[in-house]
Amino acid sequence: MHRPLWLLVLASALIASSGRAGSYDFVVIASSARAPFAGGAVAAFVPPSIDAGGRVAFLATAPGTGSAIFTASQPGSSLDDYVQITGRQGQVSVDVSEIGSFVAGFVAFRASSTVYRGPEAVGPLIPLFGPTVSSGPPAVNALGEVVLVDDLELVRADVQGSEILLQKNDQVAGGTIFDIPFGPPPDINDTSQVAFFADIDFPSGPCDEAFMRSIVGGAEVIALGHDEQCDWDSSGSVPLAINESGSVAYAPFVFDPTNDIGTVFVDSTKVWDDHMPGFGDSPSVEAVALNDGGQVAFQIESGSGFGVYTGSDPLADKVLASGDRLCDATATDIDFQRYGQNDAGQLALYVRLSDGRNLVVRADPSTGPGGQCITVPEPAASLCAAAAALALAAIRHRGRFRPMPRRLRLFAPFLVAVLAPWCVRAGSYHLTVIASTDGGPFHGGPFAELIGFDPPAIDSDGTVAFAARATSQGLALFTGSQADLSIDGYDQLTGLQGQEVVSILSIGSFDAGNVAFSGADAQGMAVFRSAHGLLSPLYRSTTFFRSPAVNGAGVLVVIDGSPLAVLKVDSQGTTTLFQRGDTLAEGNKITGIFGFPQPDIAENGQVAFFALTDAEPCDEAVMRGSALGVAEEVALNSFANPSCDLSEVGSSYGFAINEAGSIGYGAQYFDGADSVEAAYVDLTKVWDAKTPGFPANPVAEEVALNDAGDFALLIAGSDRTGVYSGDDPVADRILVDGDPLCGSTVINLDFQRFGLNDAGQVALWVQLQDGRALIVRAEPGGTGVSCVTEPCTELAAGASVLALTGLRRRAARTARRCPRAA
Repeated sequence: MHRPLWLLVLASALIASSGRAGSYDFVVIASSARAPFAGGAVAAFVPPSIDAGGRVAFLATAPGTGSAIFTASQPGSSLDDYVQITGRQGQVSVDVSEIGSFVAGFVAFRASSTVYRGPEAVGPLIPLFGPTVSSGPPAVNALGEVVLVDDLELVRADVQGSEILLQKNDQVAGGTIFDIPFGPPPDINDTSQVAFFADIDFPSGPCDEAFMRSIVGGAEVIALGHDEQCDWDSSGSVPLAINESGSVAYAPFVFDPTNDIGTVFVDSTKVWDDHMPGFGDSPSVEAVALNDGGQVAFQIESGSGFGVYTGSDPLADKVLASGDRLCDATATDIDFQRYGQNDAGQLALYVRLSDGRNLVVRADPSTGPGGQCITVPEPAASLCAAAAALALAAIRHRGRFRPMPRRLRLFAPFLVAVLAPWCVRAGSYHLTVIASTDGGPFHGGPFAELIGFDPPAIDSDGTVAFAARATSQGLALFTGSQADLSIDGYDQLTGLQGQEVVSILSIGSFDAGNVAFSGADAQGMAVFRSAHGLLSPLYRSTTFFRSPAVNGAGVLVVIDGSPLAVLKVDSQGTTTLFQRGDTLAEGNKITGIFGFPQPDIAENGQVAFFALTDAEPCDEAVMRGSALGVAEEVALNSFANPSCDLSEVGSSYGFAINEAGSIGYGAQYFDGADSVEAAYVDLTKVWDAKTPGFPANPVAEEVALNDAGDFALLIAGSDRTGVYSGDDPVADRILVDGDPLCGSTVINLDFQRFGLNDAGQVALWVQLQDGRALIVRAEPGGTGVSCVTEPCTELAAGASVLALTGLRRRAARTARRCPRAA
């Protein structure tokens, strides 16, 4: 290949990788003209929905299947590339009429007058409420609560049953409810706040209809109608949308002497009306969406066709409209719904093209001119294309780079070697699967179940402790440092022949080869330690201790007794370290010990715990106690006084203390009248919920801290959960729901305070869409994923890169060392 052509290939690939600013690029998730839906149908007039990670739920028919809901985040070529939600073997048969919200791995939909919730993971469809004559995309939040109007009553329901929120003759906002009509349909957010419409008798005047928002103890008015003296004249029928801050988007008609004006409002702010030019003849609103960032998106129908917009500028705010060119044809029909936009600003659309194709597309905000039609998966498209081009040229030229420019000749092998693993998975952590349930490359593996509510722990050498149920045994505790197809590749610590039967409740610290865990035997609950192949109870109690803390010397710290006290347990017995009445280093006295968060103990015997003191006004404190029995206050807390360091310490999980005595924990701090979720190391705030890019309504449920001062966080939100090593949602991301992994997609994960070691390695439990569960070790400073069990996996990858770069002799040596790498 000549120099000018090489420069063109490489330059164009690298320039393309820099992104396209402004407007939108369109990822074709499904097409009626492409496998697997060619010969079937992509359902028109049932607009798709989208989740926080950009996965799209849509209705389609593939050859050989009936109509079903599918989900995917990128284009596919076979049904194996999609998750089928309905129509699975063993499921109840349903006829889907509307798709609703897509959150937390569940798609809400309406079928046969019943609202269901369908899991992406293997499982049955979950009926939430029905039969009902309510309409609109079903409003189901991440908690599994549906809100709808049934028999003129505002109803909230979940798998436990239903309750009437409001009904005729209820008193609300100074008036009496006369009627709750079916439209506009209500919505519910992940804090269970509801937006709805009602006819209300107000004694004060003509405004007798209201858009409303539920609040503690009742509801408040957003806007009143329907008279020329009111905010609007007619409510319309467009379904409402409420976001996590409680803002509500709605589309009423505002009074005008000649003709009522169609509008879009967010709370009291008008964002669009039909007198604005550029939206076609007689435009009307068909759907409104509102994300947690406050971005509104809406669909307009006019004499010119359909369009989806994010504001009042018909050019700058256009996503797609009839007449636009898309995928070598012209868009004719477009459909969109209130759950078609996520917090990243991605939108899910149904599009019909002039050549007859029906598409489900995801519109991704671009940093360039936009309009690109993406019909094949692009994990790292442009840079990967550059690597592929170099590799192909290497093969074509028999491994010699002489026809290329000298600089490129020297640079090409390095570029291919670096980009090849990055094209598999970009990120700052290499993920290694330690164990997997049956499926994928682990077909026939030893584990039938990996326990998800009991996340793994990790030792200093990267060995991971996890609870699993082997295919031929009961639940047991295992350790391992790499995946294996045989149970002989793991060390089994409990459930061995001759051992007393012990159930595992919660894995704790894993130090110096010894695993601590809470469990129960014939005598009752206890904290056990597996040390040097022997299993022994350290402390017996009727209290459950989550992720018990035992240091390398075998010393356990618990909070127990009546009244509660901080206890140290070792081979010498049980000693009270701190209790009510003790004097602190600051001179205050401890007036009570809290059972949560769980305490922790360092190798040098320092402990972290939470206590009540006689200090005012900050009468609660995160404490650091020495091995000599002297405690000091690290952070002061009071839920009622903004002068304190914290407003609330996270009570569900545990502290983490390192050898320097620093303490990691989750807490809330005062921000004006509000409290904000955060994570701390001592008094240093290392993350807070105001940082954009993290899950919605985030909480730091677990904080791990190693001796180097590095920390890792389990951030749980209403839309997804992720594990991070800092406050940058991109650079510090380890793994998050929605990430691709081992041929599937992460839909759930868990992590605990003993899941981080001093090398910065992190141990995770992960659930995939295809039903597999994994134990994964994440290692900093690398990229890619080790998903297979062969010991020569890394050498095989190296041989592939060497072969592509033309260094065949070295590749052959690698192949001889590891035949599977050939």
